Amino acid sequence: MADIIGEFFEDIEECFQKIDSKAEDVDTLIGEVEDSLQQIRLNLSSVTNPQEKQQFQDKIRQCEVRLQSSKKSQLLSGANVGANDTVEQKQAESLDVLEKARAQLLETEQISHETIANLTEQTQTIKRANQNLKETNQNLSYSNKLVNKMSKWWRG
Repeated sequence: MADIIGEFFEDIEECFQKIDSKAEDVDTLIGEVEDSLQQIRLNLSSVTNPQEKQQFQDKIRQCEVRLQSSKKSQLLSGANVGANDTVEQKQAESLDVLEKARAQLLETEQISHETIANLTEQTQTIKRANQNLKETNQNLSYSNKLVNKMSKWWRG
């Protein structure tokens, strides 16, 4: 499992190098890094060695910090305006930055709504499981009473 996680970290590093060089679409690369980090988190639960697990968690934190920095740079990339820019250009670039920030905010809000819906569904599932467990325990108690009565009857 450590090999798979290591490959994900290699992919993340390649994406960061491309982000730094601005060789490709940065938004797509940021999405790839986020996906890889999610896969690492999923696979991390199967790592049994506590020291190795801690090392991976530290790497995840470093990647998350670097990812946030890249997102911030991408978000503010349009805000770098020169002294020769006209007022209209500055306004257009500022509007572009605000639109990017708004889009990111809306995406975050959508994800939070999905998370709340998933948590609500999981809560209902747990409540149903608890109710089924109570019913099973009641049936088991009743069955034990019947078996005890039947064993007394057969003994005579």
